[in-house]
Amino acid sequence: MMKNRYELINEEALYAKNQNILKRYIPLDTRLALIKLHFIIKDPKPFFIRKLANIKSLRLQRPKQSISENGVSELCGKNLPHFEKIFSYWLEKSSELINNKKLNNTRYSKTLLNANEILMHKPTLKFAFSHELLSIIGEYLGSAPSFHEVGLWWGKAGESSAGSPFFHLDSLDSSCIRLYVYLSDVNEGDGPFCVIPKNESLRFIRKTGYLGNSLSDKTVFKYLPLSSLRKLTGNAGSVFAIDASRSLHYGSRCLEGDRVALIFSYSSYHNDENTASFLECLPRLNNLTTLQEMAYDHISIK
Repeated sequence: MMKNRYELINEEALYAKNQNILKRYIPLDTRLALIKLHFIIKDPKPFFIRKLANIKSLRLQRPKQSISENGVSELCGKNLPHFEKIFSYWLEKSSELINNKKLNNTRYSKTLLNANEILMHKPTLKFAFSHELLSIIGEYLGSAPSFHEVGLWWGKAGESSAGSPFFHLDSLDSSCIRLYVYLSDVNEGDGPFCVIPKNESLRFIRKTGYLGNSLSDKTVFKYLPLSSLRKLTGNAGSVFAIDASRSLHYGSRCLEGDRVALIFSYSSYHNDENTASFLECLPRLNNLTTLQEMAYDHISIK
């Protein structure tokens, strides 16, 4: 049964064999912090400029919503700019794309469209770069965020390769925010995003020296109580913000129904992900605030 398949992952997943020295011996959170420090030392000016810009923005107007210090929050989509437009558009568009794939018997792929295709829809671009959303994320990160990517993900019922079905932390940055917009009703059997909040996840890292691999449920709950797990079920239109670099998580264990979600990602300016080619090709919006201008920028852009 598929349910058991998620328990069969290698129990030595704490140990990163066949990796470089950094990845084999230095815990993930320490490694990401060292990478960030390296880039800040290499190019310190933007670090302070972005910190100051974030503080000034929050002094002028604090966002109406916030992300919990524990790295997991549900946001009210209706209070985010352009949300109604993007939700209605992608609800219809994702259904059309999935139906076409099923009719044509196309090989399953978890991504329905790439980021550039998604952001050709101008309200989606406006949503991703809206000052209100960037302010919410900047308040949590403590700095003006950089936009990283967006994906339209389809978790197909009965498909074990859907999404990321094993516990893990993302290695994008020492903290990064993933914003999940559900485009389908998601109950327990439909592959909800499941997360262990930051404090409990950091406790796991301290106990195990977690290096960044995928983990079985058995390994995680050997060190943490089962009650630490939050299953983010919700109706279509639900919005969740997650610190995916500090909160152990998995998704798309779609045992009964499909799960469709639009996922936006944000990081700090200083990390080793090369997003220059992506950000430089994005259409530029007009009359941008400082936070919006900075969301287009990243250390990989020369």
